[in-house]
Amino acid sequence: MSNKNISEALGQYLLQGYTMLNTVHDCGAGVPLMRSRAGEVICVRCINNIPSKDAEVAENQVDEIESDIDEDTAADEPEQASTSAPTDSKARQEQSSRASSLIGEKLLQGWAMLNSVCSNDTCYGVPLLRNPKDRREYCVICERAYVDGEEVPPSPTLVDHEKESANARRVPVEESSNQSDSRAADTVITSIAPATLDDHEMSTAVSAVPDTTTPRTTHTNTSTATAVDDAIQAITALLEHDTKVLRPTTDHATIVEACQRMESLAGALEALARVKTML
Repeated sequence: MSNKNISEALGQYLLQGYTMLNTVHDCGAGVPLMRSRAGEVICVRCINNIPSKDAEVAENQVDEIESDIDEDTAADEPEQASTSAPTDSKARQEQSSRASSLIGEKLLQGWAMLNSVCSNDTCYGVPLLRNPKDRREYCVICERAYVDGEEVPPSPTLVDHEKESANARRVPVEESSNQSDSRAADTVITSIAPATLDDHEMSTAVSAVPDTTTPRTTHTNTSTATAVDDAIQAITALLEHDTKVLRPTTDHATIVEACQRMESLAGALEALARVKTML
């Protein structure tokens, strides 16, 4: 199985609710093990179930730390040694869950997972990712970037640009935000509605977006509130449509497109919710 196929397979399992563990399979490909909600541990490259005993070891495994402390010094600190291991194990599990979530998001955005892991001592076997638009290798936990194994300053296109794009989608709540939010919701519906919607469904969704450009009165507030509710129902219908599309498909491109569309629809719902609170 190629590295590209391995990355796609890991993404599919992450979407199905699997958790990426901080250990790799001993098949020699550097592929992180995946654990299902039921506790089943697998290697996506080998498509083999790991025996339960080995799975338990893989899930709770901690790297051995070499130390020059002599036996007398170690004997004086038994309590500290006994409490540090559970704390370290818990930190690894929490970081592994967070890394799984972040890596899943990046894979949906078209990033590729590499066989190498982050060299940062605080990152427990976190696989590096590569953005197709920037050949730098990137760690989702410490946000460090690497080129040929050497750490380099993060590229603005890797992190800052994505954060700016995310912030740009958030419309600030101000007195004049009604009009902006309404236009945003209208734009989202017309630009990202699934191509499978017919003209009637499309016109129904767009017409449901409220017009908040007129001055507020009791009458307009009532009619606008109704329009907002209609728009929310229309966007909810679009979300349900994408959910139905996602369930049977295993095509990576279709999954990416649907998830990006659902993210934009969620932003439109948030904008409409702000409009509703201002009425």
